[in-house]
Amino acid sequence: MIQKENKNLSLKESYLEEGGYSKLVRAVAGLEPNINSIGIITAENPLAKKLSSEENKQRNKNLASDLRSLGYGFYQIKGKFGNYEHPFAIPNITKADILKLGTKYEQEAIIYVEKTTTGSVAEMIQTSGGNYNEMSRVVLPLADDVEDFYSIYKGRKFSIPFFDDMFKKKALVRGRLVDIE
Repeated sequence: MIQKENKNLSLKESYLEEGGYSKLVRAVAGLEPNINSIGIITAENPLAKKLSSEENKQRNKNLASDLRSLGYGFYQIKGKFGNYEHPFAIPNITKADILKLGTKYEQEAIIYVEKTTTGSVAEMIQTSGGNYNEMSRVVLPLADDVEDFYSIYKGRKFSIPFFDDMFKKKALVRGRLVDIE
């Protein structure tokens, strides 16, 4: 079992009470003052193997239980990542915790977004086999006009542009894209 220390559940629960699409997108973009990271993960379709709806529901139920036992609140979202899935967006999850969960639930990759001084940096990280390899890193904005690799919350679509070369190794600073390391 993954252990988590120093959790402040009442603070985390207050994030979710405000809820809504705008809050989630602001958090992903690094604009929410009390949210420093967001992780996106599902337990469905391990290693891209399509499972039945019943199996996927049970796997996600187990993941939700693990998240709660670690002290995390989460948003249940929908998305298309090759297959249609029902991932969780988890405010303030540590990178270590989401990587361990990605391995436990046999996911090819997880998404980890971290607030920086210049905006948010989103990473897609391979977790299959316990080898953590960065697959893509971008600095946001978010896009809503894509046909695959997107998420939906409360009926509204957003996408982190991992596969758009324009945003790789860039940061949005004062409305301009600048190169980052």
